[in-house]
Amino acid sequence: MELILYHGTDLEIAKKIVATKFLYKSSPYHWLGNGIYFYTDKHLAKWWTTNPSKNFGVKVENPAIVKTTVQIDKNNILDLRDFETYHNIAEEFERFFTELYIPHHKETITESQIKCLFFDWYFLIHTDIKIIIGNFFSLNQPYFHENEKGFYSHTNLLYGETQVCLHENYQELIIDKEVIAI
Repeated sequence: MELILYHGTDLEIAKKIVATKFLYKSSPYHWLGNGIYFYTDKHLAKWWTTNPSKNFGVKVENPAIVKTTVQIDKNNILDLRDFETYHNIAEEFERFFTELYIPHHKETITESQIKCLFFDWYFLIHTDIKIIIGNFFSLNQPYFHENEKGFYSHTNLLYGETQVCLHENYQELIIDKEVIAI
């Protein structure tokens, strides 16, 4: 299976990525665990270059996108857009949360860190999983304007932002990278 993914960053960093490999800054706040993050939507990768988080990003002076092609077996993807997969991971999360998190870390890890901890743990015990794909739904995303919010209030149709986390150890899955200047 081939995936086309987009990573927003600074132009100089994009050139280095294409010449070498992706590097990432580890953080306890990543949504899908620590790894290299991509959007499936080029427009969101472009938007991100204008709004990078201090926790995850770099200072972007000259925005660029690294268009990345990944070749991966479907069995190596944890795709949370699939309901059965979502159901199963929710059950596994409940066990993780109640058996590992609450008894051992309740006072040391914040609620906002639990998702990163869970997916980092998931990558460790499910060594066949190399990519996690997740949709995020929120009208509070800063790229939503009033017209999108109005559309939602009349239709109940909400755009789902899709992000992909490629675990750092699996960069050999990347078969092509190119810089797209913005």
